[in-house]
Amino acid sequence: MSVVGEETLNVVLAQLLLKRGLKTLGEARIPGLGLRKPDILILVNGVKVILEGKYRRSGARRELEEKCRERIDEGLCEICISVEYPFSFEGFLHPTMEDVERVLLKRGVVANIAWISAEGIKTSGWVSAKIDDLATLVRSSYTSIVSEDLLGRAVMSLDASLKEATDRVLEIPRIDVLISRLKGAMGLLEVELGRREREGE
Repeated sequence: MSVVGEETLNVVLAQLLLKRGLKTLGEARIPGLGLRKPDILILVNGVKVILEGKYRRSGARRELEEKCRERIDEGLCEICISVEYPFSFEGFLHPTMEDVERVLLKRGVVANIAWISAEGIKTSGWVSAKIDDLATLVRSSYTSIVSEDLLGRAVMSLDASLKEATDRVLEIPRIDVLISRLKGAMGLLEVELGRREREGE
């Protein structure tokens, strides 16, 4: 067992990503999430990205993949990145935060990206990445997902909501009375009457 806890690794990784221009929170208690707090929360232009990290061991990848699916299914994020730490600190007697940072920068991580799409949850497959590469992966996954899947899904959702609202309004009895009252409340009746008076002159 490593002498450095996964929580410490997550915090240091969050700090390294912060230094690379990403808005990150490592192991932070977020109101409303309770015990479901993410290892690392990243905000990229309003899109929530969660990063879950574990040491390499038997079954760790499967656990990380399941955790990411849960995070997306629960609506906690649109993108979830599983991170495996492919090293340990067994050669260190008392590793410092600087030691942890040096090892992370030297060894990097192995990552798998999961994201929500119109067809369900998709994954990238596991890839080795240095910290700079991981920051680039976060940004590029945001860009591709927003431009394709999330934007299309949002447009479809908005379109369905507008159709439903229109259908409901048309079912209201005496809709003409409601329209007149709304116009009066918004001051549109006076504008309409003024326009008719000018046209009549």
